[in-house]
Amino acid sequence: MKDIIGAGADDAPETGGTDDADKGLPLPLKALRSAVAVAAHGSAGRAAATTNKSPTTVTRDIQVLEAALGLPLFERRTRGMVPTAAGRVVVARATRAFDQLEQGAREARHSAAPTDPARDTRLARLVSARLLFVLIAVAETGSEGRAAERLNLSQPAVSQAIRDIEHLASAQLVERTSRGVVLTESGELLLRRIKLALTELRVAEEEVASMQGFLRGRVTIASLPFSSVELVPHAVTKFLSLHPELKVTIVDGTYDSLMSQLRSADVDMIVGTLRASVFNDIAQESLFDDTLSVVCRVDHPYAKMAPVELGDVVRGPWVVPLADTVTRFSFEEAFRTANIAIPSIHLEVHNPIVVRSILLKSDHLALLSPLQVRSEMAAGQLTVLPITLQGTQRTIGLTMRGDDAPSPAMKALLHELRMAAKELT
Repeated sequence: MKDIIGAGADDAPETGGTDDADKGLPLPLKALRSAVAVAAHGSAGRAAATTNKSPTTVTRDIQVLEAALGLPLFERRTRGMVPTAAGRVVVARATRAFDQLEQGAREARHSAAPTDPARDTRLARLVSARLLFVLIAVAETGSEGRAAERLNLSQPAVSQAIRDIEHLASAQLVERTSRGVVLTESGELLLRRIKLALTELRVAEEEVASMQGFLRGRVTIASLPFSSVELVPHAVTKFLSLHPELKVTIVDGTYDSLMSQLRSADVDMIVGTLRASVFNDIAQESLFDDTLSVVCRVDHPYAKMAPVELGDVVRGPWVVPLADTVTRFSFEEAFRTANIAIPSIHLEVHNPIVVRSILLKSDHLALLSPLQVRSEMAAGQLTVLPITLQGTQRTIGLTMRGDDAPSPAMKALLHELRMAAKELT
């Protein structure tokens, strides 16, 4: 990080951060660079010397940040400037953000180790928020024209922005095809780091607000099929009743797609069955262990059999989880462990709500957690068959970014998820 604040100047003319703020970033990048430099060198004058800015510009940058956040970030002393508690938060988050951009540029060049320090830090030192948001918009729309419309820019301006960020990253980030614009592998690698960097800056603002007694922000949860039924709704409703000013978004999808969104900061956590992760930037937390059971409607013919074993129901119609899911593996493992041929598969369903509806309306069977159908069991609609199964144990928990420092809102929601897990079990 010391290279970013001392290895060159902002080539673009100072704008007081207005370009960055106008493009949706509450904390201007140029001002943040000044704050990091002041914290490192102890005064506006020394920070100015290392960034090739004037002391007046550095001072104005700090004032811009303090006005945006509503708190002083530095104590002005006779011997220099010392970060306040809020200043330490902002500098720490900004440092993490610039480190993400530096790492992104290195990954985009497919270089795992630092090469030329000036080249490695150029993107982090010089990029504007406009360039970052242009790359995001082009990636999401697949078109420079649509990206221009979204950002209220001209298409030539978007094209120039792409060339500019490619120059700063020293890598080709997009490829123009007959169907539009797609990111190259380098572009995808850099995009992930950009989103992580922007998340750091968003959380910086939320942390400073919490120091003033305001809990602000939003949390995006990726909910796997099990957790979407009881755990997440229970925790989220309690969370919002305590903090009605916060925002929560719940998304679902396949594990692989959700993991990609988690690592790119599009979601903050995944709640559901834990899997062994192949990524070294992922952390997991166990909430409780769960066992799957054979579930059917209460007046199902199998529900009237006594006793009933797995071999008795193998020929029944089954609602089976999608391939390559933990529940599908458990389904197959239960039959393999009992030395019984896996049933013929005619119906695969991912959505637990659809599964429950099918069970209520037919003679289908499904392998579910009793917690997933607790309401239907209490209403006398569904029942668990008394069949002992092996290989259906699984751990329910939280999957998060390993190097993440959670926002105040996310910490509060994590608390409610942990409490909800205890109540469910």
